[in-house]
Amino acid sequence: IKLIDFGSACFEGYPSHTYIQSRFYRSPEVLVGLPYDSAIDMWSLGCVAAELFLGLPILPGVHEHDQLGRIEEMISRVPAWMLEQGAKTSKFFIESAAQRAAFPASISKET
Repeated sequence: IKLIDFGSACFEGYPSHTYIQSRFYRSPEVLVGLPYDSAIDMWSLGCVAAELFLGLPILPGVHEHDQLGRIEEMISRVPAWMLEQGAKTSKFFIESAAQRAAFPASISKET
């Protein structure tokens, strides 16, 4: 097996991009809008390895809300500190991050 196309890999010390990682492989820190480093590539690699083993994507979110929900359902809840510091947390939660409010009803109905 050969893994190719590292065009979206994160290189430390280089400017970050506003859009990074394919949705199925997008890390929680990118989803909630935290600063990121090469650790997001390890997240993506883990998703790819699981997909190669299982034969299908493990987190096939149809949009970012669904993606974060799948991560929390399958793997673990995103730590409160990440939600509190994330610039995009309010896109996903209707109350404060500490209260861990559910996704807005309009989003829940879409999935």
